[in-house]
Amino acid sequence: MRARCNDIDVAWFEVGRGEPLVLIHGLADDHRAWRRTLPDLVLRHRVLMYDLRGHGETSLGRPDRTLTQLATDLALLMKSIGVGIADVAGFSLGGTIAMRMAIDHPELVKRLVLVALKLNDAQSGARALAQPARGGCARHARPRLGQESHRAHQYLLNTGERLS
Repeated sequence: MRARCNDIDVAWFEVGRGEPLVLIHGLADDHRAWRRTLPDLVLRHRVLMYDLRGHGETSLGRPDRTLTQLATDLALLMKSIGVGIADVAGFSLGGTIAMRMAIDHPELVKRLVLVALKLNDAQSGARALAQPARGGCARHARPRLGQESHRAHQYLLNTGERLS
């Protein structure tokens, strides 16, 4: 399927039933990167996969090469296909986009699953998620972190402080 989001036509795919789960692939890949995980996920989730700007079947448009633009692409896609809030999982670059999405559009992200991020990207994301919402007030709840994610979040914050 296709959805028009600003200056690009986004190729997206949907399988399964249940709570929405958005899967974001890494650099130089496309939605098929998740194919081996689908059999288990579709039993409990409405799985949404899409091709990033300039990847797979999605057009390039006018890229500004920022994570903000890639997160906005996803936010527009979710709104255009009627997904109000979802769990968001990303691999490598996709995980970094997922973090940016949680920071810029927290009203759309229920939970984050981050896979194979570079340590400095994960540390920066953990710090940003720990900051109050822009303007000093919490307009929207931050994505919920499970017990294990909370421990990982604290580890990343603490490790970053030791490495800096």
